Amino acid sequence: MSSTSGAVIAISGCQAELGQHRGHVLTRQPGLRETADAPASGCRLHQAYRLPAITSDRAVSAALSALTRSHPVLRTHLTADGDQATLQVTVQIQLLVDGKWVQKFKRDPDAQSPTGGVSSSVNDLAKWLRLQLANGKFDGKQIVDEKSLAETHHPQIRTGFNPFTQLPTFYGLGWNVSYDPEGRLRLNHSGAFGLGAATYVNLVPGEQLGVVVLTNAYPLGIAEALGTTFLDIALYGKPKQDWFPLYKQVYSNPAAVGTVLGFDYSKPPPSSAPALKNSAYVGRYTNDYFGDISIVEKDPGLAIVQGPKNKTFPMKHYDRDTFTYETEGENAVGRSGVTFTIGPDGEAEQVAVENLNVRGEGTFKRVRDQH
Repeated sequence: MSSTSGAVIAISGCQAELGQHRGHVLTRQPGLRETADAPASGCRLHQAYRLPAITSDRAVSAALSALTRSHPVLRTHLTADGDQATLQVTVQIQLLVDGKWVQKFKRDPDAQSPTGGVSSSVNDLAKWLRLQLANGKFDGKQIVDEKSLAETHHPQIRTGFNPFTQLPTFYGLGWNVSYDPEGRLRLNHSGAFGLGAATYVNLVPGEQLGVVVLTNAYPLGIAEALGTTFLDIALYGKPKQDWFPLYKQVYSNPAAVGTVLGFDYSKPPPSSAPALKNSAYVGRYTNDYFGDISIVEKDPGLAIVQGPKNKTFPMKHYDRDTFTYETEGENAVGRSGVTFTIGPDGEAEQVAVENLNVRGEGTFKRVRDQH
């Protein structure tokens, strides 16, 4: 199961895609400013994911390693990796490109593991569901403390109202918590990576019923529709409605999978002004949150180099001091803008990378050569 929702994780996800390691991500989390939609104050008033922070303590990784090796129900493909446990992701993730499913990108979710990097199967997770429904027991053995597990199922914060039942919805400790019209507790959670993984789990503890759906395709609502349809049939004898178009509509909104679309650069400007000479833009730029980027000459123009792995993306001129490049990865948004601010000396002083600047964190200042 995985999820990349929330302002904080959206930005830290961009860091991970640049190749930044977990230490880089964690040390820069406190630097995030408060925003109107993600204020830092107010107990249980707001909700946001911090996936990298979940594995910030070595003790957590050590405990996870020991737990999974000692209990088959929780065992995953685990390997030791220095000061952390790395969960190897082996699934072939797929993207829909021009109407065909293809494996286009490889994704390394290590900076978000284990929350965003558990390698498992439907059979393994079915055992996990049995543990949840049995109050922490598996095959008669108490593996998880019953009271501790029960606390994760309790509402902690109200999140809104169910659009179909109009009943209130809540968030627990890792679970969406709600109650159906018959008063039964419902626990569910979706997970998704835009690069091609969509998952869903739903439990009805009072009926000792649960379902888990795993897919290796772009999140289109199929996992949620399948799981919800199954529960309807089990509880009511037939689907209460056709869930597939409803969930498809929900996931047609890019924000549902954490994507924020920017300006449409596919349309040329009314009148494009020429760029300055390449030398006006070439150089190293730095940012306290994302680290360094470089603008380099690459025939026949310029390219942007990002992250410690020096990922290089050719740039295409758009208008005067604005260029574009084709983004890739979990937070890809197609073509994104790269806009330079020119100083009095005729050279760029800073550059804003649009797809990294959704929350105002994507402006890089030029690093002048020391003479």
